Amino acid sequence: MTRTPVAFLWHMHQPDYGLPGQGLNLLPWVRLHATKAYYDLPWLLQQHPEVRAVINLSGSLLTQLAAYADGSLGDVWLDLTRKAPEELDRPGRFFLLENFFSIHWDRHVRAMPGFARLLAKRGPNADPAKVDAWSDEDLLDLQVLFNLAWMGFAARSESGLVRELLAKGSGFAREDKLALIDEQFRILRSLVPLYRQLDERGQIELTTTPLYHPILPLVIDSDAARRCAPTRPVPQRFAWPQDARWHVEEAAAVFANLFGRRPRGMWPAEGSVSPEVVPLFAEAGVRWIASDEDVLMASSPRPSNREDALYRPYVAASGGHEIDILFRDHAISDLIGFTYAHNPPDDAAADLVNRLEAAAAGTRNGALISVILDGENPWEAYEDDGHPFLLALFRRLEQSPRIRTVLPGDHLAQHPPTDRLTHLHSGSWILGNYQIWIGAEETNAAWNLLGQARALLAESSEASDETWRAMYAAQGSDWFWWFGDDFTCTHKAEFDNLFRAQLRAVYEGCGAQAPAELHRRVGHNDSDPSDVVAPRSLITPRLDGQASSFFCWAGAGNYEPSGGAGAMFRSHRYVQAIHFGFDQTRLFLRVDPDVDLDDDAAKGIEVHVELRTWNDGEASVYAVRVPLWNPAGATFSHPADGASTRLPNVAFGRVLEFAVPFVLLGARPADKVDFVISLVRDGIEFVRHPPAARIGLKVPDDSFELDNWVV
Repeated sequence: MTRTPVAFLWHMHQPDYGLPGQGLNLLPWVRLHATKAYYDLPWLLQQHPEVRAVINLSGSLLTQLAAYADGSLGDVWLDLTRKAPEELDRPGRFFLLENFFSIHWDRHVRAMPGFARLLAKRGPNADPAKVDAWSDEDLLDLQVLFNLAWMGFAARSESGLVRELLAKGSGFAREDKLALIDEQFRILRSLVPLYRQLDERGQIELTTTPLYHPILPLVIDSDAARRCAPTRPVPQRFAWPQDARWHVEEAAAVFANLFGRRPRGMWPAEGSVSPEVVPLFAEAGVRWIASDEDVLMASSPRPSNREDALYRPYVAASGGHEIDILFRDHAISDLIGFTYAHNPPDDAAADLVNRLEAAAAGTRNGALISVILDGENPWEAYEDDGHPFLLALFRRLEQSPRIRTVLPGDHLAQHPPTDRLTHLHSGSWILGNYQIWIGAEETNAAWNLLGQARALLAESSEASDETWRAMYAAQGSDWFWWFGDDFTCTHKAEFDNLFRAQLRAVYEGCGAQAPAELHRRVGHNDSDPSDVVAPRSLITPRLDGQASSFFCWAGAGNYEPSGGAGAMFRSHRYVQAIHFGFDQTRLFLRVDPDVDLDDDAAKGIEVHVELRTWNDGEASVYAVRVPLWNPAGATFSHPADGASTRLPNVAFGRVLEFAVPFVLLGARPADKVDFVISLVRDGIEFVRHPPAARIGLKVPDDSFELDNWVV
């Protein structure tokens, strides 16, 4: 019996989590996924040499893996792991409580008794007021258990250290933690050699994605969005095909440097294709790409029979170039990502192979079935990180009389496609269009910001390679994925910040002032109170005027004033950001100076804060006055009665920080409080933030942490 070829493509990707020029990632997901799916899949394939698969590693992921492996890259979470608990300040200790449960609770936290005990102690969300209830021993256990939970089934199977720590369960020593970090980096350093070994022996085919994972057709010309969604709004036209070419060429160069050859295939980010991408891939020496069946069904000639059309490769022709292209079975691919995790592993594997065999039974000569999906994110919801399911799947694939796994590069070279697409549809593997990344108010605002920065860069003679890389990084799909209301995650604000940081770096590299929009969240008007990011958790920062820890104000709300819309405003920038938060008894305020609020200017400036407390629709007004040249002279007053008292705990250094007890404001839990901050010189207000609104908040009550519980 002839066995129908099936191509599995597992796509691995992470965006660039680093701020320009810092060599430190804000988020740890490259490092942590490296000890799970990035290692698990090739490790298991190694044990099943008859199973072949494509592993696609995005360019941005490859560059970060290589940087971690050679020691040139770290992350904030790793720094907080390495520190001894007794060396952590209160914000650092709170950060551990807030973030070191960031993994599937049922599959991982509750499966480890020591980890489950710590979660029960913390509750649904971290409370900064209860930080002192956590001993150094508790926090050391948390540091170890979080990183231990991110060790996948390969590490648990082969590492004696990992098994020993799992058996120990709690009561860890500092040496246990440091040894676990060493084991993480051993795995990180082993990944590229392992992938290369499997590729060279012909069991896997390594491919990549254009470097920073852009929606390539939209970088070539954002008006391509009109073709697949003609009624949706579009941003100002962004059309830089040379940038798209850079992403393709640079990814191929990074790949060749690591694996000794250029890639034969590429998975376009999010399966996004258009006629214009064909020449770019072909000219880079890429022989095949892949997309989704919705794209195929909208291409020309339009196929009438889904199964017969879908289960074969094509030649896509455009601009005088040709490239082979595969289209994934959408339904079968999504079963792995969204359905099988909650089914018995062997039953799920049997169902998948049965579906593939049924599809194969209806194919004709030249058939090729493609299963393409995210290779890293589904497994957290699976039993044992997907090991039982994948093991059952690989065994059934090896034994199937009807299907066999193949590598597309080899298969297409031996069996060139005979079917041609004269017109390739413009779309992605989500809904056959690009609407996740363009067309909504926030995504269009982000494209406009990107376009303005790109136009400036085109005219600059000063831009360095680092400045250009900041622009290319800002073109990544991930930032646009999180804008708008389609998706949410705990770290959505960090994605927004990273996008704007890249664009601010472009302006700085061009010797220009970043526009106002890059100093506030994307897509909101400066005078609109919605521009304010609300507090997400209780805080208790150390008020020393230094903001000495990144995490002092983690969970606080913030407001970023506009930065430089006009020449006068660009040349006088006094306030970079305002942060605000609270614990159960105090309101905390922090003002971050900008470039023009230096030591000399501060000698003549007072910071005035007008606060209002609302009870039954009536406002009581209070005032704080802080002379920056003498912060110890800060006062709190109730203008209605003229009484004034000294306000303690005020500090001004790198930043201005102080606290106002809610009792002074006559504010009770659930009462509304709002405020506005102004700078005054010689009795004259010359800066006010927000300029046409107020920052509002609600005094926390006992349900605040529960209401803000995000998993």
